Amino acid sequence: MDTDLLDSSLDKSTASAPFSTALAGSPAALTAATTLKKGLLWQQRDKIFSRWKERFFVLTADYLQCYKRGGGGGISEMGEFLFKVRMAEIEDVELLDKRGYLTICVSLTNREGKVYLRKTEGIREWFRLIRVRQEYFEFRVLPIFYLHV
Repeated sequence: MDTDLLDSSLDKSTASAPFSTALAGSPAALTAATTLKKGLLWQQRDKIFSRWKERFFVLTADYLQCYKRGGGGGISEMGEFLFKVRMAEIEDVELLDKRGYLTICVSLTNREGKVYLRKTEGIREWFRLIRVRQEYFEFRVLPIFYLHV
């Protein structure tokens, strides 16, 4: 079950618009801890013998965090912390069709490989949010002389 937790300071109409100032990184609207989306996704690394595993993901303004799926009948589906990826470390985000499943491919800059994410419903929203945040960091770090050509 996915849960959108757009901060109360974010207007839902601007949050759904592509490249809105709220999601693109307006300092007044987002903090590093602002949770944009969380929920269960199937995850696979780009490594030999890697298998699809169901994981709990939290997307914040600055990070994509991965947790083991919580066990049992607890309130949260979030278990032990596994890893996090800084949005600034994401080189590219693509939406692919892999064997009939829409799959997000997250290409990492500092680490080798890719992370694949899939879900039966709501994968386009995950893709849109990750892409908007990745593009914000990609264009934010350009040297100033590129902006005045």
